[in-house]
Amino acid sequence: MVFATQQPTALSVRSLLPLLMALLVGMPGCITKVEKKGGDGEKVNQPQVQQKPAAGDPAAAAAPLDLSYIPSTAMAATVVAPERILSSQALHLYPIEVLEALTKQHLGVNVMDVTQIVAFTQLSQEAPVPQVGAIIRLSKPHQLAALLPTLRAEGLVTEQKIDGFQFLNVNAGLPVRLVMPDDKTVLVGTGDFLPRMLAAKNVESPLLKLLKQADANHEVIVAVSADMVPAPLKEIATSPEMVPLALAAYVGALEKLSALEINLNLDGQFGGELVLHTHDPAEAAELEKVILAGVAQGKQLFLAQASQMPPMGDPVIDAAMRKYMVRLANYMEQLFRPTRDANRLTMDSNATMGIATTGVMVALLLPAVQSARHAARRMSSSNNLKQIGLALHNYHDSYKQFPVGESPTNKYQDGKPLLSWRVHLLPYLDQGPLYNKFKMDEPWDSPHNIQLLDQIPPVYVCPHYELGNRTVYVAPQGPDTVLGSGERVRFRDLTDGTSQTIALIEAGPEQAVSWTKPDDLPIDADDPVGSVAAENETFQVLFSDGSVQSISTAISVDIFKWMIQINDGHPINRNEP
Repeated sequence: MVFATQQPTALSVRSLLPLLMALLVGMPGCITKVEKKGGDGEKVNQPQVQQKPAAGDPAAAAAPLDLSYIPSTAMAATVVAPERILSSQALHLYPIEVLEALTKQHLGVNVMDVTQIVAFTQLSQEAPVPQVGAIIRLSKPHQLAALLPTLRAEGLVTEQKIDGFQFLNVNAGLPVRLVMPDDKTVLVGTGDFLPRMLAAKNVESPLLKLLKQADANHEVIVAVSADMVPAPLKEIATSPEMVPLALAAYVGALEKLSALEINLNLDGQFGGELVLHTHDPAEAAELEKVILAGVAQGKQLFLAQASQMPPMGDPVIDAAMRKYMVRLANYMEQLFRPTRDANRLTMDSNATMGIATTGVMVALLLPAVQSARHAARRMSSSNNLKQIGLALHNYHDSYKQFPVGESPTNKYQDGKPLLSWRVHLLPYLDQGPLYNKFKMDEPWDSPHNIQLLDQIPPVYVCPHYELGNRTVYVAPQGPDTVLGSGERVRFRDLTDGTSQTIALIEAGPEQAVSWTKPDDLPIDADDPVGSVAAENETFQVLFSDGSVQSISTAISVDIFKWMIQINDGHPINRNEP
């Protein structure tokens, strides 16, 4: 096979720039180099890992954080100490040489000349997109005209002079502007954030107060001022629709937070701390109780998920694994137990836990949380089906038939119903006012009735999916079915028995229908189970007696056919494969 080679195109180079910027912001710094002669006698540069000064050594004290150019409206910031990061033992094999070449070639700045980066953001209810800024401090003088050579060559950079400052406008996706207030500082900002940064001198804000109190000896500092988040955005973030069910009980605790800090060190072994700030000591005590309860619940979820791990086949090894999981759970419980001091809660991971251990815990916990959420939604959907089943029974008590088949209350046109049976059930689902808005002698999509389509009752909304005005609670269509034959059906017609005859199915989202439309689930005679288009290995059905059951997608084709027919005469064992 012959492989063709291609020259780099402008598009391929531009596609590298986001990666380069991420590397520049996330892993910048400087590293001491020593000269070493190679085998042929030439000098080669080799990274040398620097030892972190011991505590008490004057060299151990980092320079105070330079907070110039951070606007008072910023709500979150990340401060990176590049030199200490790249000279740490943890990153001594990082491809510094490649990163140097790429950043110098495309950004015009050698990553080794970057001494500090402060990135921050601002949120407001008026601006749908967060404003973002960054301050890049250099160890050597640079010129604005030398920055971003690749984008300049592509014509994506223009220069503009405003208030005595020369700005670079970058039009590569999200509009970004650059300016250099001095030859060792580069300011980067989106939108109109850059002028605010230039004007930010000696300003005060909750975020800046937090940063001034931070320990500059940390390699990475993340600070967030919860008090700076707009109230409407807080309400959205803590609304039930945005919060997983497993975490809903802890949302109220967020109101007690005034700020949080994350401090990280990479001095040979990963470690750091999470500091939560509250408005007063009393709130700190309440938040501590919530955290301890959450840690205890997390421990139980961890152990529950661990117990579901497949056995290894050796009872001795399985017992040892269970013992290890208990030990690990106890360790995690202690690790995340906070220390309270006035209005501060600190969780410190000083060293003994590696990143791999954290990954194991997350890998075990996430499926447990997802499983709990799925179970809650399945229960909610089951309740919807039960309510619909009760409404079907009450409708039958009133009209001596199910809500299908032409009758004085169920108008037909050209042999087809004008409205779905779901509309006719509304009075029996506490939706009488909505039912009275429909014109029963007009089709579902008439100019009047179509206006009611978006008023779908909650009982027809499946919690598994977001389908707008469509529903997945559908009746199997075809002759001799309860709601899908288009003909009058009564309880006495269900000669196979109500407990063995399916009335409704919770189908997959592919089979969703507009809830007022007289449309349901077409059944493929060759693949009736596949017609359901279930997304999981089981799907829920409502039997005509009002019970709700889960059915496996591996069910026998014949048994499923018999279940949806009202009078086939075949007795059914639901446990039969």
